Amino acid sequence: MLNMIKMLSQFSIFEGVSTHVRSKVAKATKTVRLSPGQIYQLDRVDQAVFLVEKGSVYLVNAHQKKLQLTHSIVGFEALCNMAVQLSKSEWDVTDSVHAGPPAFLVGAAGGCELFSLSIDALHVGAEMSERLKSNIRMVAANYVRKLAAKGNLKARKCFEKILLEIPSSLNEDIRRQEEVLNQQRIDAQRRVEAMKRQILSANIEWAAMRASSSGSSEGDVLSPIRGTLTSMTILDPFHL
Repeated sequence: MLNMIKMLSQFSIFEGVSTHVRSKVAKATKTVRLSPGQIYQLDRVDQAVFLVEKGSVYLVNAHQKKLQLTHSIVGFEALCNMAVQLSKSEWDVTDSVHAGPPAFLVGAAGGCELFSLSIDALHVGAEMSERLKSNIRMVAANYVRKLAAKGNLKARKCFEKILLEIPSSLNEDIRRQEEVLNQQRIDAQRRVEAMKRQILSANIEWAAMRASSSGSSEGDVLSPIRGTLTSMTILDPFHL
């Protein structure tokens, strides 16, 4: 139980949520382990929330298959509907986001381990914690925003209503977080480009010195440059 409470904090909907609230949710949370190719049937994907703790799993719905990796959330539709239901005003239930036909999970290569969250337990936790309630709304808003951008009118209605329930201060926090992440990506890319230029310049100088001292052929001179540039393709700008 203690491990599960700790693991829940790794997912965005539980960020900043107290241990007491997480323990309440954890009591109604089940662990599902799927071996590669094993199927877990879902009556409706919008009636369950799954957190991928280890490995990866395929979500198959309406003949579409999407890979869900470690620490991803499966069942955004359920969170969207919760966000609408938890709002202070009475909304038309038709503004909820529905998943449509039944879906199922399939264990990917290496298998996976998931947390199956009880919707009822999440409701109880959200009523106990304003932070959990806000997290659910923000995660849901981000999901339906993507659907709305693709022209989904029902998602657009749901998105607008969820946003109305998010305090302006939290909206500002979301905007600032996005700006920080974008700036980090830009800075990381600039560092990579600068490193590429430095390595290329150093290798050209080294190759020229080697050629002048040993009379190497053009192929021998360029080989260290090609090798260095090839190795640069595996650099990850976010781990510099």
